[in-house]
Amino acid sequence: MRAAAVVLLGVTMAFAPAPATAHDVHLTYGRLVVEGRTLTLRLRLFRDDLEQALGRLGGAPVALATGARADSLFTRYVTDRVQVVADGRRLTGVVVASGADELMWWYEVRFDARDTVRTLRLRNGMLFDLFADQRNIVKVVQFPSERQYVLSFATRDTEPQTIVFPVR
Repeated sequence: MRAAAVVLLGVTMAFAPAPATAHDVHLTYGRLVVEGRTLTLRLRLFRDDLEQALGRLGGAPVALATGARADSLFTRYVTDRVQVVADGRRLTGVVVASGADELMWWYEVRFDARDTVRTLRLRNGMLFDLFADQRNIVKVVQFPSERQYVLSFATRDTEPQTIVFPVR
């Protein structure tokens, strides 16, 4: 009986699918800090997913590294896929920092509004063109109140989400 169980276990393992890696999840995480008229978005993405997206955009393979070429491609990509609208005016971001973090790559993008932001509309469509199961999460923190909001975007989402900050 014991020998049969060992054989059965061996056969089962031989035909079982390979174990899933953590990267089978298609997810980005962003943290958007809103302080007065300045918005700072820090995005974390899987490095290989971002390289694939930027390679498509640039027409040639991309190996991420800090520097002007990757920052320029990322700026084009994020401008097209992330909509940041403050009080009815669409903002354009500027990459202020970037770097590697194990399997991930991060970018910090700064946006400047005309005045203290009262209403924020946001849509994060990063990597939707690559993965049908892509999910993007953005945590928004508004200062000085330190009020926090969590927004979630999925591939089929087409509409931006709106936050109205309380007036102090």
